[in-house]
Amino acid sequence: MRSSLILFKRFNTLFNYRLASSYTVHELQVDQYGVPNEVLKLNQTTTIDSNQLKPNDVLIQLIASPINPADINMIEGKYGSLPSSLPATLGNEGVFQVLEHRASEEQLRPGDWVIPKVLKWGTWRSHGIISINDLIKIPSDIPVESAATLSVNPCTAYRLLKDFVTLEKGDTIIQNGANSNVGQIVIQLGKLWNINVVNIIRNRDQGMNELLEYLKSLGAEHIYIEEDLRKGLFTIIFKQKNLFYLFRYSSFNSLVNYSSTKTWS
Repeated sequence: MRSSLILFKRFNTLFNYRLASSYTVHELQVDQYGVPNEVLKLNQTTTIDSNQLKPNDVLIQLIASPINPADINMIEGKYGSLPSSLPATLGNEGVFQVLEHRASEEQLRPGDWVIPKVLKWGTWRSHGIISINDLIKIPSDIPVESAATLSVNPCTAYRLLKDFVTLEKGDTIIQNGANSNVGQIVIQLGKLWNINVVNIIRNRDQGMNELLEYLKSLGAEHIYIEEDLRKGLFTIIFKQKNLFYLFRYSSFNSLVNYSSTKTWS
């Protein structure tokens, strides 16, 4: 999936020092909010081993974790939900591999891929011990990038399509910021569920043809440039039966612009 995020891929190969079953834990932390490259620090925080595992505990090792725009806002102290105290380990999603556990073999095996479902747990860490009840096992044969970004944008897209109206086959929605991560998943779910998705994107000086072809490869059939809104091209579309307007926040901030404030009649 093409996206605007960066991955900490194979974090463990950079700073994993293993002695027998002992693991040195490194975490990306802040002890104050500010400019990311000034306040973000890689700290060696502790050493963990299998002897510390309690019933249902799982010792996991990071495979990859993304840097989302929300992570940058959190480092700057500008996000709506911040850590309860500092210093704090950052990172809101990521995929980990099971090293050892104290759960049943029917639930997990060493080598399985898992994603944490605990809010503010901090995924920018090389290793961790966490309860099996706070993990979701996922297939290990999907791309690492997809696995690492599974818990934020895909869930947002799913809930946007499921929580507000009951969409049926043949219904139509419209979204702005269609090339964002959430927008790309809305396109794919629309294709899967036979829902028509009208996509609005902003113009760009370079790479527009490539972007259009990429969105089409995901299943997009109706793509319009934001400037088209000023040319009256949407009159017929907005008068179709069964049209729902999907107002959505982009990956950065809400798209409060012409495409989301225009009144249609």
